[in-house]
Amino acid sequence: LTSKASITVVDTAPYSAGYACPGFCAAEIVMLDNYVMVYKYVGDLMFYVTGSQEENELILFTVLQAFYESVSILLRCV
Repeated sequence: LTSKASITVVDTAPYSAGYACPGFCAAEIVMLDNYVMVYKYVGDLMFYVTGSQEENELILFTVLQAFYESVSILLRCV
């Protein structure tokens, strides 16, 4: 079983005029051009995990959640 998932962090500060995320920000799942994209807004950042259309959305969400929690722990120590 192989998986090719990519993780991208995008600064959305210039594009988030008026966007407010109440408390816990849930991830959204989108299919675009034969790719499944799971993304999550946190503050002024947007985290993406992309996979092929054959990938399971729950697995991609788990990867996104683990990445988000890892970054949160790393940045909490700084």
